[in-house]
Amino acid sequence: MISRMKNPKTTLPLAAILILLIGLLGWKAREVHGLAGQVTTLEKEMASLQLSAASRGVKTEDLGTLSVASLLEDLTQLGRRHLIEMTSIQPGEPQTKEGRIEQAIRLETEGKYRDIGEYLAELEVFQKPVKVTSLKMEVSSSGRGLISASLDLMLYRKGSP
Repeated sequence: MISRMKNPKTTLPLAAILILLIGLLGWKAREVHGLAGQVTTLEKEMASLQLSAASRGVKTEDLGTLSVASLLEDLTQLGRRHLIEMTSIQPGEPQTKEGRIEQAIRLETEGKYRDIGEYLAELEVFQKPVKVTSLKMEVSSSGRGLISASLDLMLYRKGSP
């Protein structure tokens, strides 16, 4: 049963407030729905990265079988996925320390600043025993508005060279 309000002057402001509240709730619902969609997309991307990392992962007992050539191929493929051009790859001499082999590798790369940042972020969670030991970035002399990055990496393996 609908009853009439005793003061008609309050009807219009109350109706306006109600309409504004409904509109605000609808807007917030769309915003939350959009964020939920982004979370779902990010979760899918994360699952994909985890599967990719697991497929190229190396267990500690397999360190002795890890080859520099396969690592360099993985680093190059990773660079390609992030639109990074490898301008030079220079493996150093392997050295045995405390029962493991340390293999220095220098990468000279060129790409957009953001792409290099994403490449470094993925190197941070790289599933192979690689550590970035040095990084130098500067504007590329190519004149294409790119960044040159020099990375010194260390690859760790078991055994003797």
